[in-house]
Amino acid sequence: MTRHFVAIGPAQRKCGVVAANYREFLKKCRKKFNLKPQLHNKVMSYLQEPVSSKQAATLLEVIAKNTYDSIAQTSKDNDPEWFKGLDTRFKTKEAVMRNSAETRMRSYLQHTEGELLAKNLPPDSPQKNAILFFKEKLHKSKYNASYFDRSAVLETERLCDSHGTFECEGPYNQPKCPGIHYINPYASREARIVFSTWNFDHVIEKSRSIIPELKAALSGQRASSVNLPYFYDLLFLHKNPSRAALKTNGNLKLVHIACHVKKPHECQCKSEKIFLDQRNDIDGPSPQQDTKPKQQRVKRPQPNSCTSQEGSKKLHRSIDCWVQNDNR
Repeated sequence: MTRHFVAIGPAQRKCGVVAANYREFLKKCRKKFNLKPQLHNKVMSYLQEPVSSKQAATLLEVIAKNTYDSIAQTSKDNDPEWFKGLDTRFKTKEAVMRNSAETRMRSYLQHTEGELLAKNLPPDSPQKNAILFFKEKLHKSKYNASYFDRSAVLETERLCDSHGTFECEGPYNQPKCPGIHYINPYASREARIVFSTWNFDHVIEKSRSIIPELKAALSGQRASSVNLPYFYDLLFLHKNPSRAALKTNGNLKLVHIACHVKKPHECQCKSEKIFLDQRNDIDGPSPQQDTKPKQQRVKRPQPNSCTSQEGSKKLHRSIDCWVQNDNR
């Protein structure tokens, strides 16, 4: 679909440009202004700043999704410039990006492990069991490497479109990005490097909330009942609205560095999810749980009248009495 834009060239000369993609836009600008500019780097810088103009935002979106011809290239043989500075074992762009996502997940695991595992813990300690649980679950999910892999078949497994374009998901407390932060790290080596500055922001903070809550729970009397899947989701799972039906607790948002709020977040772990309920607690009720039959207060209906003083006393004693709950 073609769109009409007003391009501003040297000496503030304005010119209308109709283009359907970045290559067409660039070609027409060069011809109209008689220029041979290197626009890509300039465009990339604009993509990192808030944009107030609706027209400019639309233009940048078109450009972000239709940059270099090299976007479609995937192998090292076809786009060697993109692979400069990388480990020689990588042969495709997708492999590089998968490794990038995996590396981030491993860093979260390493941080969590460093906070939880004190010296001289027994092999079967709750802390070591928790780390083992996280490792096994991450291994099963291949360390969520598909988050950055544009070739992932399911859209719910990747955070970009099929071309490799990522969109900032906005600050932790906002539904979307207030600017126009787009980037396609598959487009060029420069774009790949810039993308490394984008962050996963934990809505419920990893260092201030998640790990302290997990550490306290694993050190308490209910350590065997800690809801490890809940904490796994908070630490490693993307906050994808499409996963709502799966009843997961994704907590990560991919954001441009300008949308990564470093001040304390007001979000906290949900207290009712820190421990498993009694039905799922394979070790039985915790020491803090009362296993004695509970008492309940039963209020009996009062009759309209009493025929004698003795009957009145008996009735008085029966009202608001405490009875044993024997499930009858």
